[in-house]
Amino acid sequence: MLIGIAAKVGAPLVKEVLQRQLGGAAGNVAGSVIDMIAGKLGVEVDDLPSQDPDELGNAIKEVERDNADVLRINLESQRETSRLLLAPLEAKQPTWTWAWLPAWQWFLLLAWFWRIVLAPTVNGALNANVELVPLSDLAWITTVYMGLHMGGNTAKSFFQARWGK
Repeated sequence: MLIGIAAKVGAPLVKEVLQRQLGGAAGNVAGSVIDMIAGKLGVEVDDLPSQDPDELGNAIKEVERDNADVLRINLESQRETSRLLLAPLEAKQPTWTWAWLPAWQWFLLLAWFWRIVLAPTVNGALNANVELVPLSDLAWITTVYMGLHMGGNTAKSFFQARWGK
């Protein structure tokens, strides 16, 4: 409803923020925009659908006029984030330069699933003796991967702050 009215009254920034953020659950910015629109009308967010479309359109125009810079910066941030996330896939580099991350994620998922679900099920159902990888080994491998993949910048920042360069 708000997207259609924003497009109708010529508030493209508000329209684009709402379209991008409301694809799934409402994000922080979209929620803030909706709160600002409700605030301009002096109503609760839940009462927005029952408001006069002309008044709603005027409130949307005011929100865009008053917050155009913030909305524009947010949209540019979203575009840049998308561009950065797609860059490794679009680069003309060998597949392994980016594929090792999801490959390890899938490997770890399979390893944990095998250890916790499949191997015990096979052992119990077939009275087999499939050897189980110790949980401590899986935890260690997972921790090392997470440290390299998720904590590299944190460790780098820590060591730079502590010992410089």
